[in-house]
Amino acid sequence: MSNSWCSGFEISFIIPSSDCYIELRILLYTGSTYYLYGIQYDRANTRLSYYGSGGAFVVFQTGISLYEHTYLLHTAKLIVDLVSAKYHRFILDDKQYDLSVYSPYSAASVTGAHLQNIFYFQTRVAANIISYADDAIATQNES
Repeated sequence: MSNSWCSGFEISFIIPSSDCYIELRILLYTGSTYYLYGIQYDRANTRLSYYGSGGAFVVFQTGISLYEHTYLLHTAKLIVDLVSAKYHRFILDDKQYDLSVYSPYSAASVTGAHLQNIFYFQTRVAANIISYADDAIATQNES
């Protein structure tokens, strides 16, 4: 399989609270179809999920407990195959997860062709919690 159309989104971030979500998303608009690739890290429930073709997050790994510290950066990278409309893999710090059997959510859309990379940090508590993100990188021709 050629991965010449695999694209990636990488970012480093801190985990300031045990009650938070981190999400990486790649959105592809082709002019006729919208594809949503997403990975969610749920710190409180120590799990990783991908955004599936059914339009919801689906758990693919449990027992993931990232260390919380104000100045400790974790790095995550989502790689997707834009031609076959499949996930490719996810890297979190020094661990890799093969996601090549999963498909993203898709729907009809007439929005002009473009690609978006999005990083979300959310908490479950009603408090102003500060998080830091750094080194956001978009890549192409991933293998």
